[in-house]
Amino acid sequence: MNFPPPESIQRRAWIRDRRTYQLLYEKSLHDPAAFWSELAAPFRWFKKWDRVLSYDWGKELFIRWFEGAKTNLSVNCLDRHLPEKKDQVAYLWIGNRPGEERRITYGELAEQVGRFANVLKSQGVKKGDRVKITFQNTSGFHDFKIDEYGVATKQTQSPTTEV
Repeated sequence: MNFPPPESIQRRAWIRDRRTYQLLYEKSLHDPAAFWSELAAPFRWFKKWDRVLSYDWGKELFIRWFEGAKTNLSVNCLDRHLPEKKDQVAYLWIGNRPGEERRITYGELAEQVGRFANVLKSQGVKKGDRVKITFQNTSGFHDFKIDEYGVATKQTQSPTTEV
């Protein structure tokens, strides 16, 4: 069965119909470097890539994307939408119980990301460090504490000190 989205959604969609999808798909197969270069162009780059795609299916077996490029995912996912979209919903979190949901705006998300970045800095995390953080199903970054082992745990009450 086919359930097409309402026309109001289709008009605003990047891929509006099956034909557009098929053309993009064929382009991605025929010339993947050009396809992905075009898609990546609107993002903010500190340094553009030297090569979009390289691969070796032989002994080394590797695939490399956007070699030589430098970007910041937080800038591309969040910062570039501010301040114009600060009151727009960035994501909708839906919990496991009916009616359990939270709408997070770009402004709220930016504030939470900033707070969590300060928590990491307070624990000695510096530019270039790699940090692995595993979260349970949670609606945000707020109210976390990092213990002596570097593990972030969600707190039931807000901390009394600002970070």
